[in-house]
Amino acid sequence: MMKKKVVLLLLSFLLPWLLAPAMFALAVAAVRAWNTDSLITALVFVVLPLAAWIAAQRSCCKDAIQEPVFAPSFVAAIIATTCGTYVAILRPAISAGLEVAFGSAAVTLILTFWRMIVSDPGQLQVTHSKLKQAQIGDPDWGTKSSSYITSSGHVTVARTIPCQTGKSLTGVRDVEISDGGCLPTSIQPQFPDRDNEGFHNNDSSIGDETLPPQRSQFCRQCNAWIDHFDHHCPAVMNCVGRKNHVLFLGMLLAFIVAEFLFVRCCYIYLAAEKLFSLPDYTIPIIGLQELDQAWHVACQVFGQEPWVASTMTFAGLQVFWQILLLVFHIYCAAINLTTNEWIKWEKYSALYIEIPPKPSRPLGGKKFVNPYDQGITWNLVQFFRSRV
Repeated sequence: MMKKKVVLLLLSFLLPWLLAPAMFALAVAAVRAWNTDSLITALVFVVLPLAAWIAAQRSCCKDAIQEPVFAPSFVAAIIATTCGTYVAILRPAISAGLEVAFGSAAVTLILTFWRMIVSDPGQLQVTHSKLKQAQIGDPDWGTKSSSYITSSGHVTVARTIPCQTGKSLTGVRDVEISDGGCLPTSIQPQFPDRDNEGFHNNDSSIGDETLPPQRSQFCRQCNAWIDHFDHHCPAVMNCVGRKNHVLFLGMLLAFIVAEFLFVRCCYIYLAAEKLFSLPDYTIPIIGLQELDQAWHVACQVFGQEPWVASTMTFAGLQVFWQILLLVFHIYCAAINLTTNEWIKWEKYSALYIEIPPKPSRPLGGKKFVNPYDQGITWNLVQFFRSRV
């Protein structure tokens, strides 16, 4: 059993290093088969590799792909393939200034990517037996009631904590022992407070057992409670939480800059090879009539430099979605919410108020409220100050 686990781990680590360059090699083979109109080339270098990959994925590679180490290994392989493409193909056509910029961006990307893998997202030492394997609000942890806004602007979160009758409670306010053997607690945190930077009840405990703070969540992948949990990122095999959220944004920015510079290097190389123009034709800025000619230019680029064109296209697509992800995280920081809270706000009683039933809505409903928001400026200051 142990030997099988080791083999699976090695396979999940090594397989991406074959898969990453194989993607671009497959594109090259497809283009070569298209240019030569060779059915044999298409069969041997395109159809058979795809069939072999599908068969392997459904058999021996299925478990390897599901291993946590597969995703970060694949990202590392993509970075290595990109840097190898630059050194082996693009470098002769690149100016010294752009080479220094791309080299600096690549080194920064590698360092931030590694730091994100080994960083501490803010793991908490939770010793309460009922909370080790449960999420706040889950039935195993306890029950929660609706939130409401008081006249003072504070949010009350009522929840029931399973415990033994008569157990002492310290660090949590407004507690009374019920006859049923549970501790109904009404916690009235001030969300947020400039003195405590929006974090509450970090030292709550029942006797010698420590409770998790507000806005924390249990991550089943990491098997730990994470302070200010945002999400679990498979690409770095780690959670994004209070202590590494800024580092995560830095890694995203490093990816965007490095990939943008790589696309720029590819463009300069292809322009030096005179692949962006057809005889007696220059690509215009806009025009429906020239779309057909632009298509021929794209075919020319992919036909003569398929490896560079495919890696350039892949990097460009990566830049597009990474910019959207970076903007989304900055938006969440500006309103003082995490990704988890933004997506699953209906599961957290601090983030909604109950709408009573009325004739037009007989079942009532929930209305989103954000008690953590203190304005864009202070939210961003608090976000960076509490995580650096």
